[in-house]
Amino acid sequence: MIVETYVHNLDAINWFLGAHPLKALGTGGRTVEKRGDLLDHMSVTYDYPGNVQMTFIGSQMTPRYFPLDRERYIGDNGFIETAREYWTYNTGAGR
Repeated sequence: MIVETYVHNLDAINWFLGAHPLKALGTGGRTVEKRGDLLDHMSVTYDYPGNVQMTFIGSQMTPRYFPLDRERYIGDNGFIETAREYWTYNTGAGR
């Protein structure tokens, strides 16, 4: 599922962090999709250098009206969120 659908999201996160994950732990399953051998949902937590963790969630079961594809980078001073349609930066301080 990662290679077929989400590899570019992981590319973006690796680029943002300037590193590749040291290890990963994940789970997934097949609830709706019955064709082939791909999972239709998953969650993977990646450990990066510098004690950084990233959680990746993917699903092929989202409703048609929720086609969101985004990355959110959360840090001590706020977050940055990117998507195909926009980007936003929030410091949590009302700025």
